[in-house]
Amino acid sequence: MKPGLPDLALDFQPPRPGLLSLVLFLAALLVVADAALDERAAQERREVAEQAAGKAEKRNERATAARRAPSAETLLTPAEAKALAVAERAVRVDWERLFGAIDRAVSDDVALLNLRPSVSAQNVQLGGEARDMASVHAFVEALRQAPLARVVLLSHSVRSNEPGRPVAFEISAEWQTVSAR
Repeated sequence: MKPGLPDLALDFQPPRPGLLSLVLFLAALLVVADAALDERAAQERREVAEQAAGKAEKRNERATAARRAPSAETLLTPAEAKALAVAERAVRVDWERLFGAIDRAVSDDVALLNLRPSVSAQNVQLGGEARDMASVHAFVEALRQAPLARVVLLSHSVRSNEPGRPVAFEISAEWQTVSAR
């Protein structure tokens, strides 16, 4: 070394890692591995919870659907279902048209005393009195228009013991199916 120059102490070999660096590196590696395991366990718990929630939602939907739309079989007995069907057919009949046709056929010479409709047979029985037999025949002919068909005079009798000798009659007629709705 030359006098007067400072010693630079250059070391061309890198320093070796110390024990502390190695220990810190291993500790960091353990922390990262633990975090990865915790994340995986959390993911598995989340999947299990989502599956349980999906099953619970399906059960809830089935229960709600069962409450919302119960089947007719669970609500009504067969007899009740049949009665309901008969009532529904009766409601669907165009009663206004039927009674209007009968009302238009009645004249001043005819008194209508009873009317018995049968929805299941689509038949109506009419009973009444008329001044004479010609009025009964005119009434039967007047009934032979839509919605009535097959108008038949079932019976008649002259009431000779009453004043004016009225004719009592029974008429049967079928009506054509016409729904109100």
